[in-house]
Amino acid sequence: MIALLGTPLTTKEIGEELFLSRNTIKTYLRRIYRKLGASSREEAVLIVERLDAAPGSPAGEDEASVHPGDRWAASSVESPTVRD
Repeated sequence: MIALLGTPLTTKEIGEELFLSRNTIKTYLRRIYRKLGASSREEAVLIVERLDAAPGSPAGEDEASVHPGDRWAASSVESPTVRD
């Protein structure tokens, strides 16, 4: 999900892309912002870019095999629970 923050997609469009409701996306974004210490989408993107460039960050991995947002998404957002 963090990888989609740097795109021009709206929260509604991100939800459609991930098959989640707009309200779920908004909740996840608030959690991500809180964990990053960001107050806006733009600030969150800048923080993630800075973390990716930091020494010892996973940015040194083979970029072809690691999607830019994958290494942050798992630790930032809980997976939705699927119910029958």
